[in-house]
Amino acid sequence: MEAQSAAGTEEPAGGPIDPERPPPVLPEAAFLLSKYAALELTISAARDGSIQKVVISKPSQAKLYDEYTRDWVEKHWKMPTAKAEEADLRQFIAPIVYPKAQPPPGGFYPPPYYPVGIMQRRETGLVIVEVKVAPSGEIESARAIVSSGHKELDDHTVSWVQRKWKFPPGEKRWVQSPFLYILQR
Repeated sequence: MEAQSAAGTEEPAGGPIDPERPPPVLPEAAFLLSKYAALELTISAARDGSIQKVVISKPSQAKLYDEYTRDWVEKHWKMPTAKAEEADLRQFIAPIVYPKAQPPPGGFYPPPYYPVGIMQRRETGLVIVEVKVAPSGEIESARAIVSSGHKELDDHTVSWVQRKWKFPPGEKRWVQSPFLYILQR
């Protein structure tokens, strides 16, 4: 997770952890959402740096961990102490970016298309597919471990992965991958 510091610089991923603003402890599945889970928080802090209020100013596309992240920041972060010329209540903008999960190297992983009928019914959601891969690279099984709430969308995604994805040979492994279906306005 990267967060903009009070000075306006961005901490590099994997860089030193600021004890005043530690990253939240997240379940492993949260890292599958990396490209969908970027959000922005507006943080109000008192002169002493104590957090007064945290608001989700730009929600992520996934929204699954937005409220969790907001609560974490509100309970665990402390902002820099105010300088003499600063107001008693200050606001900070904190972009939150989760580390990017990468598919295994050497394979072929095309994203599934959004079926027209499902789009017309305005069905959206997040599907996380878990794939069991044999040492040969063949897919032994695949299933939705997080459902979009729409069986047809879940089934389409699992079927697509089973038919289109190609893994390189290697050890027997389990791979998890997120798929977000959203409609633009």
